[in-house]
Amino acid sequence: MWVVQTIRRILGIMKFFSFFLMSLEYLGRAALGFLFLLFVLAGGGLFLGLIASSVAVAQEAEAAAPKLISNGATASSSISTVTAARMAGDDQDVRFVLDLSQPVPFTAFVLQEPYRLVIDLPAVSFEIAQSEQELERGLISNFRFGTFSATRSRVVLDLSGPAKMNKVFGLPSVDGNPARLVVEMSAVSEQDFADQALRQVFHVDGKGERAERSMLQKRAPLPRAKKKSNLPVVVLDPGHGGIDTGAVSSRGIQESKLVLKFAKALKKRLEEEGGVQVVLTRESDKFVSLSNRVTFAQANHGDLFVSIHADTVPQSYVRGATIYTLSDKASDQVSAGLAQRENRSDLLAGMQIEEEDDVVADILISLTRRETANHSVLYSRTLVGVLKQSVRLSKTPLRSAGFRVLKAPDIPSVLLELGFLSNKEDQSALTSPVWQEKAITAIAASIKRFFAERAYQQGGVLAPAN
Repeated sequence: MWVVQTIRRILGIMKFFSFFLMSLEYLGRAALGFLFLLFVLAGGGLFLGLIASSVAVAQEAEAAAPKLISNGATASSSISTVTAARMAGDDQDVRFVLDLSQPVPFTAFVLQEPYRLVIDLPAVSFEIAQSEQELERGLISNFRFGTFSATRSRVVLDLSGPAKMNKVFGLPSVDGNPARLVVEMSAVSEQDFADQALRQVFHVDGKGERAERSMLQKRAPLPRAKKKSNLPVVVLDPGHGGIDTGAVSSRGIQESKLVLKFAKALKKRLEEEGGVQVVLTRESDKFVSLSNRVTFAQANHGDLFVSIHADTVPQSYVRGATIYTLSDKASDQVSAGLAQRENRSDLLAGMQIEEEDDVVADILISLTRRETANHSVLYSRTLVGVLKQSVRLSKTPLRSAGFRVLKAPDIPSVLLELGFLSNKEDQSALTSPVWQEKAITAIAASIKRFFAERAYQQGGVLAPAN
């Protein structure tokens, strides 16, 4: 009996110790968990505190740092970075300096209405502190910069009055100092500005040396080319080109490329048919100033000048081919606006630095110019008569305005708008090979007919060969 009781007591004691040990294990785990929780909380708080402290330091540093103005270009080792701009001087003499990470070639010239200095550079990255952008002092009333095209950047200084450039040069990077672009200017009278400063164009190479100084207002005429034969010379002038893309359609079609392709195809057709000699004012996507187009036509003994365009106008309903001749007064508001935009082509490309040597009305004074104007009208009517049989014309296909590119006093000249890229129907037609073939065939026929009619009037002179 006592044995049974002893066994029961031993089992009871074992259960008690088992329960005690389980309690200790439970309490130990709870204690360890509690201690771990305290560690996590303490460590997390410290971590968050460090983050908050870092953010506060970063914000404080950002607030203390100068704001930078960037043109959005991605800086790379292949392009230079403009890091600073500064100016010293007064309202009579001024020196403008740009700091660059590496030297670049550049061109500098002045414009009027308003007076300003323009500096054209290759593509650069602008990283100029905001406080340095405000350079309104003396001759300089404003300073701005930006990307002018995919390959060009431009800096413009608005001037408080007429001024001329005295020194233009570049400096290489030496002893850790940045490369520099330097332009020194001085105030001049309006007369001196018109006679001298407006004609200056300074070209500086990448070594900082002035490579060329152009005087564009009184440029020497291009040498007159010898005529290859007695055939009449047709000068085809694809509008715009290079930095001046001309109109751009909603689909991204560039006028300059469209008309160049068209002019090349027309030249090929005329040469295949024979009877005329054909030259192009440009044969690649390059910029040619309006006055150089006229000079080129004269130097090549042009007998007919056809400037080819495909513009846009605010009135999207305007469509159809249109032919313009020169006039001191525009035939309508649309023509006036179009001529104004076309005449600003040189300005948009940074080359409008020459004054008009006469006005459009003067073209119509002399007997020679009157005869040229009459022949221009003759061809425009001939062109309309042939074109209307093949392609759609505008409601008023014969118009006139003061286009500078039509100012050759001794060459019959017209401006042909193939259509308007601002109109969806015209846009589709202009890019259609079928439409282009019809238009080229018609234009080639009109040129032959014009010279035949002109030869009849002049007793056989300039008649194209059959």
